[in-house]
Amino acid sequence: MVEIWQAQRKEWQRQKKPMGEWRFFPIIPVVLYTGEETWNSQPGLELLMDLPEELRGFVPQFETLMLRLKQSDPAELTAPGHPFGWLLKVIQKENAPAEELEAVIKEAIEQIEILAEEDREEWQRLIQYILLLLLHRRSPTEGEAISGRICERIGLQGHGEGSEMEQTWYQSVVAEGFEKGQVDAAQRRLLELLDEKFGPLPEATEIRVRAMRDRSELDGLSRRLLHASSLQELDL
Repeated sequence: MVEIWQAQRKEWQRQKKPMGEWRFFPIIPVVLYTGEETWNSQPGLELLMDLPEELRGFVPQFETLMLRLKQSDPAELTAPGHPFGWLLKVIQKENAPAEELEAVIKEAIEQIEILAEEDREEWQRLIQYILLLLLHRRSPTEGEAISGRICERIGLQGHGEGSEMEQTWYQSVVAEGFEKGQVDAAQRRLLELLDEKFGPLPEATEIRVRAMRDRSELDGLSRRLLHASSLQELDL
């Protein structure tokens, strides 16, 4: 939130807009919950802080819009006609049989194709997310097979104008997906080891682990865990 408001403030300063006319954007925090089980707890900043009770009243509070994606009606997701709704429908089917998932992805790509000409960068971001989802949520063999057919469908395997640039972009997506997959695997491994050693983990601990993006840090915690007697020793 602060970074968004900082960017807005810098833009006002660049435009030499009078301070009396500054009005910050309202920001609505949204959580897209993709799990199958019911999750009723509301995330908040206090979960990321280790504070005495006397200081909790000074932590900023805000409401969070919870969208339980797996329980949502697919028709409602796409009813507004915005491309993001079709992306949500793909995420909703991430664990469906391969044939069903691929059919939903093809349908989504047809719906967002209009962005390919109107906003190429936005179109690429949506395609990138779909490809990363396949690389992360499906087995390597299955994910690569489906993503290959999707790329062929949208012309990333062709040799037309701009093909070389987009092939480079596609390769960077795969590389990014591989790296993120390694981090995700390290997070899961650490959480499993923590749970096995200390029992059910506090929600704040799980949030902290999932916020870590440095694989060496995650691997280091896994090694330290062998000699730790509490979560506090690991700063978790």
